[in-house]
Amino acid sequence: MPSVNSPLFFVSNLPKSETIEIIGDDAHHALKVLRLKVDDFVEISDGLGKVAFGRIIETNRKNFSVKITQEKQQPQSKIQISIAQAIVKSDRTKEMLELITQSGVHELIPWSAEHSIGKWQTNSRLKWQTSIYEAAKQCHIYSVPSVQEVSSTKQLIEKLSDYDQVILLDQNAEDPISKVYKIGKSKILLIIGPEGGVSDAETAQFKNTNVFAAKLANSTFRSAHVALAATSAINTLAGNW
Repeated sequence: MPSVNSPLFFVSNLPKSETIEIIGDDAHHALKVLRLKVDDFVEISDGLGKVAFGRIIETNRKNFSVKITQEKQQPQSKIQISIAQAIVKSDRTKEMLELITQSGVHELIPWSAEHSIGKWQTNSRLKWQTSIYEAAKQCHIYSVPSVQEVSSTKQLIEKLSDYDQVILLDQNAEDPISKVYKIGKSKILLIIGPEGGVSDAETAQFKNTNVFAAKLANSTFRSAHVALAATSAINTLAGNW
């Protein structure tokens, strides 16, 4: 029977068939590292909330086939939270991405903030998305956050009209997030600054575009930890958790 210990694999789409073939690096890892064999149970998801459960019926050197026994669609969340995350130091990136994945957000917008210490490279988007998928496998998350192109402050401001409410997480804000978040708003963007904080110029630009500033607590969170704390608060207030 499938269990929480059944390995999770992602495919670009779940075909309408009784069997699914897993190939490539995932198959190699499953067969050579996890030592999966015939009759072992696995989970296969499209990363968009749909998941299939099945057991392995055939293995080869570079692929294996799974017979699907059950499928389900993850219920749609009451709210859709996106994160604009300032680029953090490289040694914090993995932890930040793991926590964002666990927080159940819809999308992640890398933000090149004025005080960002980390540098965005040409392959950073792929690396971030790969790390998110790996975290999702570990936590059995079927709706995987998508990583967007990196945005400057100007480009980020141009996106703000796409959301019902935009909240800037600022430790110097007067009001807590529980007071700032408007229950009933379904499409939320949280803006999270870098380790050095959001600059005065950036704060002024955001406030001029109807962005609400909010604090999480009287203490200071690490940039990599803010997303999980903030989304936990909003999901609870919205009755999603």
